[in-house]
Amino acid sequence: MAKKKKFGGILDEPLEPLEIGLLMDEEQQNEAIRKRVDIELAKLDQLSEYYELRVGDYCSLALALAREFIAGFKEAKPKGRPAKWDQVIRGYLYVDVERVARDFGPKKRYANVAKKPHWAAFIDSVDALNRDADPAEAVRKQYLAAKSDHFRKVFWKAYQWHESLGTVEEWDKEVRRELQEQKANRRN
Repeated sequence: MAKKKKFGGILDEPLEPLEIGLLMDEEQQNEAIRKRVDIELAKLDQLSEYYELRVGDYCSLALALAREFIAGFKEAKPKGRPAKWDQVIRGYLYVDVERVARDFGPKKRYANVAKKPHWAAFIDSVDALNRDADPAEAVRKQYLAAKSDHFRKVFWKAYQWHESLGTVEEWDKEVRRELQEQKANRRN
């Protein structure tokens, strides 16, 4: 049985019983039915507005209700832990390695990124069996994976835009926020 949900307004008010008596003539019966239909259509219109659908599009309304209340219409949640190194995290890592590469050679750049507090905390947050003992090696592997992903260009251009505006601090805050959020999602 679906949980009762509060929608507000007339949607939370129950319908009065439909009273059609044996002593009513056909016109009175039709009038009682017409009033009920008018009330129900008004409720359907309000329900459509609640789901931000076009009034009268009852097929879309039926699907919206089915998706909310019927398990067979809901998307299955992915099984297992969320990926630690998704495209977003790799994109941020790519930018940080490229930034550090301006001042350090190939071997030191990975170690310097791995030592940054937000990356160090992120790398240490996973208890995986195949985790690299050397955080710099984990950074190197993920950087190489990011380097082969075309999505990295989007991150690099976004960083350059921040650089040109002088808002690199905002970029860095966003990186730290995303890493913390990803780390928190892994715990749940």
